[in-house]
Amino acid sequence: MLGFGHLGSAVAEGAIRRRLVHPGDVLAVDVSATRRSHAERLGCRADSAIGVLPPNAPILISVKPQIWPEVAPALARALPISDAESPRGIVVSVMAGRSSRSIAESLGDRVIVARAMPNTPARIGLAMTALAWPEEITDEERRPVRGLFESVGNVVELPESLLHAVTAVSGSGPAYIFRFAEAMEHAAIELGIPQAIARRLVSGTIRGAGGMLVETDAEPATLRDAVTSRGGTTAAALEQFERWGLEPAVSDAIRAAEARSREISGDPQPAESESESD
Repeated sequence: MLGFGHLGSAVAEGAIRRRLVHPGDVLAVDVSATRRSHAERLGCRADSAIGVLPPNAPILISVKPQIWPEVAPALARALPISDAESPRGIVVSVMAGRSSRSIAESLGDRVIVARAMPNTPARIGLAMTALAWPEEITDEERRPVRGLFESVGNVVELPESLLHAVTAVSGSGPAYIFRFAEAMEHAAIELGIPQAIARRLVSGTIRGAGGMLVETDAEPATLRDAVTSRGGTTAAALEQFERWGLEPAVSDAIRAAEARSREISGDPQPAESESESD
């Protein structure tokens, strides 16, 4: 595991919890002593540098995309040489904005590169992960990778071209919910509710509403209408959201995140986005 931050450690914990891997078989490489200590507490091995890797060792890249150019040469040097008896290993990247092709090129095309976009609820087993596969990967090779991410939540499969949008919607999405929770909590406190109780009210409400979205499989608008009585308190609140433009604000925010993901990767903006911005 190259990088043992929030996402990397969450995936490791999930895989260990589900007994997909033995802790001693996991090597966490991270420059942070704190993160290495965390890995060791889980029973994993830890190092600050990449050593020589065994043949076919699956690799999870979970470093910030901005530092990938610094990390790639060290990883390339550590990879074993592939031959007919030792086929290419599998690298799974959770880096936003770094294409599988660019990663493979950085590593000398000696690996098969898949991409995954999980989010931070992986830490509690409630991640939403999108997986994008290279054309040459087999079903047998897909199975353990998918199982790894199913150990920390739900998985969908999409073309890699849509991962910029996935990054904007579910990858960054928990931060949007946390920001909304902050605003709700502050409003509750302003109305006189003690902070500790405000936190419980808000977090419990968000958890319950999210659970209804998942368990009922109903449209969000249907669930919203079921709570909203004409002329009632909910309607009064929703009118303010409409007045201040909630939907365009959310749309603009997600488009900004998607554009930033493209910017990081060097991918061009889609033609329709350019025309809309004009």
